[in-house]
Amino acid sequence: MARALYQLNEERSFDDDSLCAIVQERFSTKEDAVSEVNEVRLAPNPTSETVEVLGLQASEVQPARIILTDVNGHRCFDREVNGKKAVISVQSLPDGVYICQVITKGQPPRALKLIIAH
Repeated sequence: MARALYQLNEERSFDDDSLCAIVQERFSTKEDAVSEVNEVRLAPNPTSETVEVLGLQASEVQPARIILTDVNGHRCFDREVNGKKAVISVQSLPDGVYICQVITKGQPPRALKLIIAH
């Protein structure tokens, strides 16, 4: 495993392990942990075949709507989903940058950039 040395100021230097400990300490509060769990994300990104929309808070009673548009605003995908994740096939879409909108009732809408590269 490669190790890096980070110098934040002239007096202190941190290697990977100590820097990770500081970062973990920063995100150890209950509020940060909740926001991290509720974060919607795309994986993998960039992608060539499928992309997973992770971190959804959808159910049959309250589904999430996923809309995938190209940079010109043309809808390539529009579907309601249930559960914590959804898988979208992007094999038939041309290479480029897309916007993935996730809309769930009672939550602010999310817009994520997706890159498709075959």
